[in-house]
Amino acid sequence: AAAAAMPLLRPLWGIERLDMLGLIWQLGIRPKISCINMHKFQPLGAPLSQQKGDEQSTVADVGADVGADAAKETGLIAETSGPQVLARLLGKDLSEDLLQNVLLPAQKQLEVDLCGEGGEFHTMCVDGPTFQCALEVDSDISWDQGAEYAFLVPHTVRIVAKPALAAVQVQGQP
Repeated sequence: AAAAAMPLLRPLWGIERLDMLGLIWQLGIRPKISCINMHKFQPLGAPLSQQKGDEQSTVADVGADVGADAAKETGLIAETSGPQVLARLLGKDLSEDLLQNVLLPAQKQLEVDLCGEGGEFHTMCVDGPTFQCALEVDSDISWDQGAEYAFLVPHTVRIVAKPALAAVQVQGQP
């Protein structure tokens, strides 16, 4: 910014993470986890894969382990394998439920930033107050066991009509 002789504006810099997430949800912004750094969500020194008999588990193997019971678990991250991290995070809405059941335990156990500011995860916005239509994204997961990053590979994006836009005024904006 200095080289361009322009002031650097950082309107979100310094806002507490929980306040930022609350603001996102209050405004109706819907971020979806699109990429995760697998190394940031593993206990130090723990493997990213889980042994099942003589075979390593795959993403498909953990579907039953995760499902509805995910919200009830407490020691979530300490016991989590790579495929379980994928099932609990990748492609999920960055919601209050995800915050309570995954991100807050990960923050306590692994010092994960709740907004992903340490490179823990990336999001894509699929709906918000300025979107005329919402997006529904069908994706596959791309991750090789032991790889640092896992990400969504969208194969279908649908545009979904939504009710008439409500007027949203952001503080300081007309």
